[in-house]
Amino acid sequence: MSLHLDISNPQAEARLAVAADQRGIGIAALVETMAVDFLPPAESTAAHAKVKTAGEIARKVGFVKGLPSDLSTNPEYMKGFGQTINRGDLKQ
Repeated sequence: MSLHLDISNPQAEARLAVAADQRGIGIAALVETMAVDFLPPAESTAAHAKVKTAGEIARKVGFVKGLPSDLSTNPEYMKGFGQTINRGDLKQ
């Protein structure tokens, strides 16, 4: 595959040229190396598509059959909430 890249930012082009010179390679080889080293593999982008949005996750939070939708409604679960515990008091 062949790709033509126009760099419209002179500052970016200068930085690429310096980095390529330091490595003894051309700008095209540098860009190729950067793509391989810093971008996720193409197959992993499909996995990212399956990630739920925050809204989708939020709609599911607290939905477990047999439990209250919000555990803070049960005083038993709130015992000790907000209290400071000394590290020496923790059981190991």
